[in-house]
Amino acid sequence: MWSLSEFVQMAAHSYIYHPPQPRPHLHEFKIDTHNILMNTVSADQVHCRLSTPFGSMCTLSAYIPSSKIILFFHGNADDIKTCAAYAQWLADSHACNVLTVDYPGYGYSCGNTSEENMFYTAEALLDFATHTLKHDIKSVMVLGKSLGSIPAIHLASQTYAHDLLGLVLISPLASGARCVMPNKKIPNSILQQLDLIFAPNIMRITDVESPILVVHGKNDSVVSCDNADALLAATKTKTYYPPLFVEADHNDIEAKFTSVVINYIQDFTLFCMERKQARSAYDDAE
Repeated sequence: MWSLSEFVQMAAHSYIYHPPQPRPHLHEFKIDTHNILMNTVSADQVHCRLSTPFGSMCTLSAYIPSSKIILFFHGNADDIKTCAAYAQWLADSHACNVLTVDYPGYGYSCGNTSEENMFYTAEALLDFATHTLKHDIKSVMVLGKSLGSIPAIHLASQTYAHDLLGLVLISPLASGARCVMPNKKIPNSILQQLDLIFAPNIMRITDVESPILVVHGKNDSVVSCDNADALLAATKTKTYYPPLFVEADHNDIEAKFTSVVINYIQDFTLFCMERKQARSAYDDAE
């Protein structure tokens, strides 16, 4: 018989990791002006794509920094190819460059999908944005959607990333356990133990120092809205930003509430940039 923790871990992994099929072969990959392969510390090669606002002449080889950049971590059953239109939508609607990356086991990225390898991928993407593309970390916005909330929260929780511009979480999970189990029927003391098994976002989010925006569908049938509530309850007061809850399911938030989501993220970004300027002025005064 399986233990409860073994059941949760197996259910979480089988429930979450579903890269689009069939996957392309790595030997077919072509490096060009907007696509490269990056190495992670685990020696995996992962696919990174640059999306730029309409009309921009920016490329990876002739990079022109935007005032801010979005690191986008996509969701389950997506890869760079399937979410290309979404990344372009982000670039156009927020007038900034967007970097998207495929986790090991997704798209052209080699290696095995695991929580740890997703972390290595996120760290490599931030390193690329700040060291290769020369973005100040204070201009970096991290956006994690569904599965992407795992690497996004991990990255934002790191000490070296405390100066990120902001963190946007769309349909995030609080933990693997809370994603696959009926939270309201489990005593909190037991739920906290189960959180540790896989993707304990609810614990990591307490270490995030940048402002946090949560967007979630009230009728989400994949990652229940309870996950968003739990994450919000765990955030620090100084990082809290009013969340956006809409009458939508898991995959139709942006389709049903396009302008609402765009405007809300734009308002959040403006808040983050004004906060950054205020802090810079304070530091200069000191």
